[in-house]
Amino acid sequence: MLLVEQNALRALAIADRAYVIETGRISLSGSGDDLLHNPAVRRAYLGG
Repeated sequence: MLLVEQNALRALAIADRAYVIETGRISLSGSGDDLLHNPAVRRAYLGG
C-alpha cells in the first residue's frame, strides 16, 4: 500500500518503509521507525 501523508509523525509511526523526498529526489529512506528517530528528520520535519 502507498500512503502519501502531510503529517510526517503519523506517516512514520505506521510505515514499514519510508522515503523523504526533497526537490524531487529521495534524500533518505529506511524503516518508519529509523526515520522517526533520525535527528535530521526530527529537526526538519518533526519540530525538534
